[in-house]
Amino acid sequence: MRQLNVLFAVLLFWLNLAKTESLKYDRFIKLHKVGGETIGTNGKVLLQTLTRSRLACARQCLENDTCFSYTYEDNDCCLFDGTFTTSAVVMTTRMPQTTPNSLQTTGSPPTETGKAYFNRVFCENGGTRNKTINKCACVNSYVGEHCERLMKDCSDGYLEGQYHGQDGVFTVKPDAAPNPFEVRCIMKIHGRLVFQRQKDGNVSFNRTWSEYKEGFGDVRGDHWLGNDKIYYLTNNSQMIMAAEMNITNRTKAVYYKDFQIKSEELDYQLEFAEAITMSNSTQYAGDCLEPFIGSSFTTSDKPELSPDCPQRFNGWWRHNCSSSCNLNGAIRTNKNSSGHLINHNATNSYEAIWNATGVAGYALFRTQMQLYTVNTNENIFLFNQGNSRK
Repeated sequence: MRQLNVLFAVLLFWLNLAKTESLKYDRFIKLHKVGGETIGTNGKVLLQTLTRSRLACARQCLENDTCFSYTYEDNDCCLFDGTFTTSAVVMTTRMPQTTPNSLQTTGSPPTETGKAYFNRVFCENGGTRNKTINKCACVNSYVGEHCERLMKDCSDGYLEGQYHGQDGVFTVKPDAAPNPFEVRCIMKIHGRLVFQRQKDGNVSFNRTWSEYKEGFGDVRGDHWLGNDKIYYLTNNSQMIMAAEMNITNRTKAVYYKDFQIKSEELDYQLEFAEAITMSNSTQYAGDCLEPFIGSSFTTSDKPELSPDCPQRFNGWWRHNCSSSCNLNGAIRTNKNSSGHLINHNATNSYEAIWNATGVAGYALFRTQMQLYTVNTNENIFLFNQGNSRK
């Protein structure tokens, strides 16, 4: 039995090693010759050595910041400080023979057809390498040491040191999501991901269960991102949710710790740890969501989820048929002659409302809900008043 355990441990070690080496090996592109082409480089030989495998040769290159390519044949590994290209030029100079592990500062690459030629990929998916700090500057929503993956959410891109100040539409791929999807990111603060927005009032939020599940509107304007996507983003993640609302040109906010919703099988039940109190009372909207913890999301075509409630509310979480807390209600858009929004008390159960200390009884003119994470050196709040008005 002990021998079997030892054998299993050895096998597991080599499997993990192979997996690690394969990941490293993926950082290279193999060159292929066609017709009468020849492979050459303007680089110099950095090192010629013997390795037990091609993957081990690749690792030698990865461990050297000045290595841009390598060749491999029959355990013979040669590293270069330039990249290989294919051309019709015939190279006649053979690489001088050296002893294993010795450095070679001059010479041309070998041209034998038996050798395999590999160029190192420093930055993938369009990223560019900053040679001064030896780091990739990623584009198109990619992050990682080599720009090898899409960011999981907006904060992922922000905390990776990418896209600071680049507010706009990005593509994210949470771990739980089967496919990537577009979101609006506010990269000026925290990398906040907007999953609900009402500003123009040109998108109806009186929608079916299926529409709330998939999402509607345009992430560039008024929209609901979609309950499935919100579930993917918050599943097993410690996210902060910021709810911002505007009453007569005053923007207030409330923040929730560890915000998440459950899957569709659990009716997208609402969960969060607590509302985070703001010391600035003029900006704090107050909390009215706490009674809704554990409640199901409902829509007008899902009466079985709230059989005793009148079906006149836009999609939201339900608690004892309450309509006192719903940012998906219709916002007010009417203005007076000077162009300022007119102050109104909320009177209709279809309207967006937040019946909490800071805004109780007021109709809402703009709403926005965001998800983000912060590192230990940042202020959780960093109030986003300006972005709510864009």
